Amino acid sequence: MKRFAILLLLGGLLAAVPSCIYIDDDHPPFFDCEEGFGPQVTRELFVPEFSNVALTISADLILAEGPDLFVEAKGEENIIDLIERDVHNDTWEIEFERCVRNHDHLQIFATMPFFEEIVLSGSGDINSANTLTNTNFDLVLTGSGEIDLDLETFQTDAVISGSGDIELTGISDDLDLTISGSGDFDSFGLESKTASIQITGSGSVELTVTETLNVVISGSGSVFFKGNPQLNVTITGSGQVVDAN
Repeated sequence: MKRFAILLLLGGLLAAVPSCIYIDDDHPPFFDCEEGFGPQVTRELFVPEFSNVALTISADLILAEGPDLFVEAKGEENIIDLIERDVHNDTWEIEFERCVRNHDHLQIFATMPFFEEIVLSGSGDINSANTLTNTNFDLVLTGSGEIDLDLETFQTDAVISGSGDIELTGISDDLDLTISGSGDFDSFGLESKTASIQITGSGSVELTVTETLNVVISGSGSVFFKGNPQLNVTITGSGQVVDAN
């Protein structure tokens, strides 16, 4: 009986081995991931010119408008070395070249004459160091982090499908916002002439509109507005539109 129990135990261990060892060149096993070590350093990153940026790693990305392209990173040196520098279709996707398991606070500073599309799909944060100006901005948030920007633009298109938040200040003549996740749009500090809001998730919206506000809610989210706009509202869910003046 004792021998039989030992054989069963050995069989169970052998059956478990394949599930513990996973070999994939593109996605190495967890124990093969890089860990950060050493002091914090600041290093310049040589990245080709881009106008769109997508942050997919846990880091703080600070954007600034300036006459020339300049990128630098502050963090552990071995982690900085793994930051992808390639640009494809005018987009710099900020990711690691290989698996990273653990690292200290990582900051990336990017200065460009202008930005167009800003995407956050990880748990990091994206902030602006000064006012970003352009005719239009596309903002996409699918992660759990936060986008916090000061803008001066004619058109802002924003999509929130994750649990993170977008906070904007400045001026955008027209705003088009779609929320399908649980994230919030906390932007009383952004003044728009017209805004179109569509909520199918549970996120809430705070904004300032002076002329026309169009709202369609089929989820449980709510819209809180300042200003005195003409309202065009359709609600089929449990959400609401609230005058926050």
